[in-house]
Amino acid sequence: MIIAGYDISYSKHDPDLAVAALSLFNDAGKVIEEHIETVTPGFPYEPGKLYLREKIGLDILLPRVQNPIDVLVIDGNGTIHPEKFGAACRYHQLYKLDTIGIAKNLLSGTFQDLAPAAGSKSPVILAEEHIGYAYRAATDVKPIFISTGCALTQDHAVEIVTKFHNGFRIPEITRRPDMASRERLRTIEGPVNRPNH
Repeated sequence: MIIAGYDISYSKHDPDLAVAALSLFNDAGKVIEEHIETVTPGFPYEPGKLYLREKIGLDILLPRVQNPIDVLVIDGNGTIHPEKFGAACRYHQLYKLDTIGIAKNLLSGTFQDLAPAAGSKSPVILAEEHIGYAYRAATDVKPIFISTGCALTQDHAVEIVTKFHNGFRIPEITRRPDMASRERLRTIEGPVNRPNH
């Protein structure tokens, strides 16, 4: 199984500058391909429509992939969403890929407190429906929120993410493209001059 993680980093100084990264991992958790590209965000930010702004990177990077992707994992939400149809669901629809969303903050629903150990999880519930999981990827860190992009089951989504435990709050599947995109952005922008105070 080949699992791809996707993220995009935005310049704080230039609204037309962003860097997208797509990292492909094999079953052993090793990176087998990585693609990074400077992009111009296609849309201004609108709550609930972040997928429109961030899909520009996928439109560019997915055609470059040499190994067929089985699952695409994004920094964002799937079914943990007020409409139960977040960015991961949109990408499933657009690219015909199984998708998973990993979010740092809870967008919708409620969950019970988790045990402090890594691997602890609690169902996220919205209107009596199980829409994802609160999940602790490392001991004593804040939970992340995992949800399917409308094709996989919630349990299968968590099972896939657990392969990428790395001792950090954010699993390697989305941490790697986040760091890669940030590093490229720093290289492009160089030192930023700040006024003296």
